[in-house]
Amino acid sequence: MILLLLSLAHAGGFAPDAEDSISKDIVYDDALAPNWYSWSWTGVYDFQAPEQVHSGAFAIYASIDPYGALSIYREGGYSHASALRFWVEGDDPQVNIRLESVTEGVHADEIPLSELGDVRGGEWTEITISLDALPPHTWERIDWVSAGSPGAIIHVDDISLLALDPTADAFRSAEPVAPDRLMLLGQGDADAVSVTLDGAPIAITGVVVEGAPTRTYLALADALGPGELVVDTADGAFTRTLGGGQASVSATPTHAIPGAIYGMNLPDGYPGDGSMTRYSASAARWGGNATALYNPLARATNLGADWYFVNEVLQESADDWLVSVEGFGLTSLVTVPSLDWVARDGGSWHYSVERYGEQQETAPDNRDAGSGVLMDGTLISWNDPEDAAQPWTPADAAAWLAALPNPPDVVAIGNETDIAHLTHRAVHPEPATYDEQLERFLTYAEAARGVLPDAAVTGPVSCCWKTWWDSEAEGDRDAHGGEDFLPWFLDAVAAADAERGESSLDLLDLHYYPEGLIADGLDAITDDETNAWRLRATRSLWDPDYIDESWIGTAAPVNSQPDPHAVQVIPRMKALLAERYPDAGLALTEWSFGAHDHLSGGLAAADALGIFGREGLDMAMIWPTPPLTSPTSSAFQLLRDGEQGFGRWSLPVTGDLDPDLAGVYAASHDDGRVAVLVVNKAPDADLSLDLDGLPSGRVALRHFGGALEARLVQHPEGRFEGALTVPAYSALLAVIQPDEADDSDLPWDTAEDTGGPEWRETGGSTGARCGCASAAPGPLSGLPALTLMFGALMYRRRR
Repeated sequence: MILLLLSLAHAGGFAPDAEDSISKDIVYDDALAPNWYSWSWTGVYDFQAPEQVHSGAFAIYASIDPYGALSIYREGGYSHASALRFWVEGDDPQVNIRLESVTEGVHADEIPLSELGDVRGGEWTEITISLDALPPHTWERIDWVSAGSPGAIIHVDDISLLALDPTADAFRSAEPVAPDRLMLLGQGDADAVSVTLDGAPIAITGVVVEGAPTRTYLALADALGPGELVVDTADGAFTRTLGGGQASVSATPTHAIPGAIYGMNLPDGYPGDGSMTRYSASAARWGGNATALYNPLARATNLGADWYFVNEVLQESADDWLVSVEGFGLTSLVTVPSLDWVARDGGSWHYSVERYGEQQETAPDNRDAGSGVLMDGTLISWNDPEDAAQPWTPADAAAWLAALPNPPDVVAIGNETDIAHLTHRAVHPEPATYDEQLERFLTYAEAARGVLPDAAVTGPVSCCWKTWWDSEAEGDRDAHGGEDFLPWFLDAVAAADAERGESSLDLLDLHYYPEGLIADGLDAITDDETNAWRLRATRSLWDPDYIDESWIGTAAPVNSQPDPHAVQVIPRMKALLAERYPDAGLALTEWSFGAHDHLSGGLAAADALGIFGREGLDMAMIWPTPPLTSPTSSAFQLLRDGEQGFGRWSLPVTGDLDPDLAGVYAASHDDGRVAVLVVNKAPDADLSLDLDGLPSGRVALRHFGGALEARLVQHPEGRFEGALTVPAYSALLAVIQPDEADDSDLPWDTAEDTGGPEWRETGGSTGARCGCASAAPGPLSGLPALTLMFGALMYRRRR
C-alpha cells in the first residue's frame, strides 16, 4: 500500500497498521454511495464501466479533458474522515488530487498522482491519503484534475473514507498545554490515567473531549513546573521533560505591528486563483522571476533560467489578480518590469538549438528550447533578444498602470535586477552596475508615481547579502569610492529626490534567505543538525550577537558595515534608513528559512513572524507560498485567524531564555486583550514558562507542533495566572482577557459559569473550568489610534 501524508503532519490520526480501530465509509463500490454525486466537468465519465475493474462488476472510467476533472460531491461533507483510500489505473496519467469545501469556497493544495504512487496502465495501484492535517473546513468534494494538455484517462475503483473508531481506547500521546492541563491525542480510558511530576502524584479534576482530531483534556489539581512528567494510561506511559524559564512583559507598547508583515507570494511566483485568504495572509505579491518580463498586453511572461528561457501565457492577468486581491481585502503589491524587455508572446523561446547549436540542456517538452549553454560550457551571449522579447519602456509601464481598474497598493520596481544577468541573461547578459540599478529604479519609479500617486513604491528589490553591498560588475564598488551599494543607493535616491522635489522610495525592498541554509540547497533538508540550524538562524533577523553560520560569519567581509559577520537584518537596515533615507520603511518581499513541509520550517516561520512584529518591520512576504496543510501555513493561521490572533501593539519582552531554544513575543489588542506567542524550539523538552507583568484572566490557547505536527487546534479555555506551558517543538498562542478590577471574586469554579468547556468531574476541585464572564477592556486598552490600517492593510505612500 502506498501512503501519502497530505502534509507531513499526521497529528496521530489514521495509521495503516491499526486497521482494527478503523471504520470504513464506502464512497464507490460498483456505484456511488447514497448522498454522493458526480460533479465532474470537461470530459467523458462512466460510473459503471465494466472493461477495467479492481473488484466487483464496475469501475469509474474517466477521460478527462485538459483542465477538466472527475469530481464527486457528498452532501454534508466528509470532515469526519481520517483518510481517503482508492484504487487507480492509468498510463502514467498527468492528474492531480484536490479536496474542496464548496460551502466555504476553499480547496486544499493539488497533489500530483505521480507523487502518490507508480500508476501504470493495466495495473491497479492502491492510494491512501491522510486527511488528519487538513484545516477544519467542511470538506465535501474530491477532484481528480487533469494537469493540462493532452488530458488523461484513468479508471478509479473501491473509493472509501477511513475514520478512527471513536470508541477505540487509543491514547497516542500526552502533552502539557497549560500549567494545569494535559492534552492526550485520542479518546481512551480517562479513569485509568495517573499523573506524576518528579514522582509526586497530581490529581485529575476534570475531563473534556474534543474532536478534529480527537483530543482528551485532563484538568489537573496542581500546576505543573520543571521536572519529569509521567502520564500513565491504559495504552502505556508517556514521559516528558519540563524545562523552566522566566520572562517579563511590559505593559507599555513600543509601536504598532503592521498587518502587512503577514504577506505571501503567490504559488511559484505566478498569479494564482485569487484564493490567498486560504492561507490567512494579509498581503499578496505579484512578483518573482515570472513577473520580471511580464507583458500585460499578451498576458505572457518568461521564466528565464528557471525554465529554459521559454515564454508562456499566464492563466490570470495582473488585472484579474488585482480584482481578486481587492475582493479578499488584501494589500496588493505588483512588480513593474524594469529591464526594458518583456515577453513577446506566449509561445517563443530564446535559445533555439536549431539557431544557436546543441546545448547542455533542453526543455523536456520542447527539445529546441535550450539552456543557453553550449556543450563545451560556453554561455551564448550573441543571441537576439527579439527571438522571444519585445521592447518595454517606462512609458509602457505607466500606460499599463494607469489603465488598471483596480490599482495596486504597492508598486515594486523590478525584481532582483542585481542578478538579472543570471536569471534573465537572454535580455540582460551583463551584471547590473550601481548606476544602472539606480537609473532603472528612478526612471520606472517616476513613471509609476506619475500615474499612481497614492501607491507606495519599493526598490531596489535586491536579492542577496552580497549584492546588498556590491554589484556583480567587476570593479564597480571601487569605481564608486569603495562605498557599499545600499548606502550609496539611498544617498543617490535622496539626492535625486531633492532635485526633483518629490520622494521616490517608500519601502526599502530586500529579499532575505539565510546563506547556507537556502543558498546551499538545505531548504528541503530536515536532518536534526539542519533543523537546529534553521531554528537558530532566525536570530540573523535581529541579534547582533549571532555570528552567521555560513560564509558570512567565517570569510572576509563583503562590506564595510559595522559587525559585518552578524547579519541582524532588521535593525541593521532600519539604522541605515534612519541615517540615509529616514522617510522610508523596510520590506522583505521574499523571505524563507526553508522546509515549509517540516515542523522545523513551521516553527522557524512562527518565530520569524514574531520577530517581524517585535522589530518593527513594515512589510514581509514569504516565498514560496507554503502548502496549505503545512506547518508553515499553520504558523500564519496561528497568528492571523479569528479574534484570537496576535495583537496590534508590540509589547517588550525580557527574560532568561536561550534564543536558540525559545522565542517569546507579546502584543496587545485595542480591547485590552493581551497575546503571547511562545515558540519552543527544543525538540525534546516542554517549557514551563513563568510570565511577569501580565494580567490574570480568561485565556484562549491555540497551538501547532509536537504531536499535533501541522494541525492547529484551539484548546478549551481556562485561566491565566502568570504561567504558560508549551509542548516541545511547538508554537503556542495565548490570548488573555483581563479580569475587571471589581470582578476579582468572579465564581470561576462554580457550575453556573457556562462560558467554558463542560468538564466531567472526576473528584476534587474543578478549578480548571473557565467561567468566561464578559470582561471589560483591561489596563492595556485606550491606546492611541493606529498610524496604519490593519488586517486588510492599505499601505499607501508616506506624504
